[in-house]
Amino acid sequence: MLPVARQMKITDIECHVLLVPDVRTDATSSAQDDIVVFVHTDEGITGIGESDVNPWIARACIEAPSTHSMGLGLKEMLIGENPLDTERLWQKLYVGSCMNGRRGAVINAIGAIDMALWDIRGKAADKPTWQLLGGTRATRSSPTPPSSQTAPVWNNTATPSSNGCCTPRKLVFAPPSSRSPFSVPTTTPG
Repeated sequence: MLPVARQMKITDIECHVLLVPDVRTDATSSAQDDIVVFVHTDEGITGIGESDVNPWIARACIEAPSTHSMGLGLKEMLIGENPLDTERLWQKLYVGSCMNGRRGAVINAIGAIDMALWDIRGKAADKPTWQLLGGTRATRSSPTPPSSQTAPVWNNTATPSSNGCCTPRKLVFAPPSSRSPFSVPTTTPG
């Protein structure tokens, strides 16, 4: 757990529903909608989080008022809290919303808020969030492996077994020079 030295307070949480202009309800695409959550503090720092769960449902999960001790509203639980205390706040949200649901939309809404809290933490510390989480900077990678390495290629042949079912395709390795990155992998006897 990271230390929490500053005393900052959450003053408001805003939810913004984003939709493409021509939402297709017959499509299975989370790329047509999103919820963006802004967590505001008394020090003027705003954290931003998001989730691609149904944004209308996520907004309701965040903004709904409390009805009892195990059905608390996410926003109500956070107003006045220190946003830098991310681990404790995640636990508070998880426990306080247990009757509302610990899967699906509620956990996605908690995730969007958690993302915003970590964003505030990074801004307050003047560090990128990945550093706060203990990560390292990614090295630049190439879309194709160096010529000294081989890359996996799927064997496209499936052979019937004695019970009439096909055996799964095998993962084989072929040197990069034997294939084009734009062509379909060739079958390798196996």
